[in-house]
Amino acid sequence: MTTQQLEGRFNAKKDEFLEILKQEGIFVDFCEEEGFIYEIFKPLFNVLHRIRLSLKNGRIIVHAMVKL
Repeated sequence: MTTQQLEGRFNAKKDEFLEILKQEGIFVDFCEEEGFIYEIFKPLFNVLHRIRLSLKNGRIIVHAMVKL
């Protein structure tokens, strides 16, 4: 799965994902350009991934996805 596909899924189910982010996400930083930056650790296809994303102007933007 690419970061663009993941971003599309997160934005399609935004309310559901934001609840998960509130519970499991780790706030990293705030940037004027990128917005609020978070990291979350979630399994995708039974493989744990670290996902770095930002929230800005009501949109979820996936910046990096790394298999662990």
